[in-house]
Amino acid sequence: MCRLTQQQILNALPTLWVDVLGIDEDEAEVSPDENLIDWLKSLGDGIYEELDFADVHTRLRLDFGLDAPLDAFDEFLCRGKSDDEWERLVKPTLTIARFADWIAEHTSVPSYTPVTIGGHCCPLAGTFFGIEEVIQSAVPGASGFGPSTPILDAVRGDNLDRVWRRLRLHTEGRLPVLAWPWQPIATMLDMASVVLWGVAIAAIPAVGTYWFALAILAGAIGLALGFAIHRTGDPLPSTIKTFRDLAAEMSRVMPQ
Repeated sequence: MCRLTQQQILNALPTLWVDVLGIDEDEAEVSPDENLIDWLKSLGDGIYEELDFADVHTRLRLDFGLDAPLDAFDEFLCRGKSDDEWERLVKPTLTIARFADWIAEHTSVPSYTPVTIGGHCCPLAGTFFGIEEVIQSAVPGASGFGPSTPILDAVRGDNLDRVWRRLRLHTEGRLPVLAWPWQPIATMLDMASVVLWGVAIAAIPAVGTYWFALAILAGAIGLALGFAIHRTGDPLPSTIKTFRDLAAEMSRVMPQ
């Protein structure tokens, strides 16, 4: 197994911040020399105060393949120190670059190196075995598959999204992004449900409890439908349908 580089982590961190913090992509672009805590506080809207670093650890474990337990993450952040000690001794050194270095030290990746089969060097086989390792790590209990297996027969939905995020991380973003066909509709349902709830709460004195309850129920159904369809359908690029296709594309774009 190999380790990710600091630059690979820095390239992937903006996506993590967008997902965990709910910020825009341009806000997630930050200099490696920036202090992590000062940057989080500068985002405003109570983002730093409401942030649970356990959620950050979970996303690093799922999307990056972080192999350090939560207590090791807490130790890195020195969360056991008093507030005064932490502010004086820990916070000044906690830069984005140092955070990326720690993640890189605790995140293993397959080597994807060519393997020898029947006396012949086979790059595609090495890449395939690397993909296999990623899936076994990201989706425990996933069924076995071969090079000719359709990808969607082995991983779907959130599992596919998680695996793909790791593979894009390993290729430094050179693997095409997934295009979930129902994602725009799911987003519209989520937004409409939240707006409906807001209107219902504001208008309850005028509409009465019956219509208020009906609006709350409709909003809940909308959110449930949005959650159910946001990771459905076939999001794969048209040229990548089997694991052989995926191995070939990764071999072509993998950083040397």
